Amino acid sequence: MPRKPTEIVPLMLRLRESLRHRLEQAAKHNDVSMNAEIIDRLEKSFSSEDMKGLLEESAQAAAEESVKRVRELLLGLQQQLSEIERNRVAEPKPQPRRASRLRVLKGKRSRRDSHEAT
Repeated sequence: MPRKPTEIVPLMLRLRESLRHRLEQAAKHNDVSMNAEIIDRLEKSFSSEDMKGLLEESAQAAAEESVKRVRELLLGLQQQLSEIERNRVAEPKPQPRRASRLRVLKGKRSRRDSHEAT
């Protein structure tokens, strides 16, 4: 019969003396039993792994959303640029002035210039 997730089960554990001593010192410092210290540390390590996984998933989702947004912005800019180019082609180009007309105008004096001379 399977055990319930909340059931407390005994566990025989082998570890180096140096690690057992560190656990004993940490348990004394935290004013808990060695068993409580070991359980707390194991739970924290799994919580840390879970949090790391959540952060990685969140970062991946944010990166994908950013890429999507940048693509949308680039597409909008490309459309605006195409519109500007279409408008530029559709606009009539200004006709250059004829040089002969300019020469005629330069040779004539305006009425005001004539009156001021007299």
